[in-house]
Amino acid sequence: METSKKPRITKAHRICYVLSVHGNLTRVEAMRHVHQLEGKHPDAFTPTSNNCYWTSTGGGNGGQCSVVHKGLVRIVPRGGRKFVYANTPEGTALAAEYIGLVARD
Repeated sequence: METSKKPRITKAHRICYVLSVHGNLTRVEAMRHVHQLEGKHPDAFTPTSNNCYWTSTGGGNGGQCSVVHKGLVRIVPRGGRKFVYANTPEGTALAAEYIGLVARD
């Protein structure tokens, strides 16, 4: 009997998809869109959560979930201490994979 394991849609998929649709965003802007994709109530959004997905050093989890550390997303300076995030080619590919996975559901 053959069983096929359904590919898992990760938060990294959603982050890269949001950046591909909306362009360069701050972490808070991107996570607000991801929160909506996950079907969560808008009042439950907290801008200070999910920092581990944005650390360039890998953070306390060894970079397992960081889209920046994995090279999926890059930091784009906007002057001063301000910056936004943008997909790398690998992030754009992950966004395309997300679209394919959503289409299968």
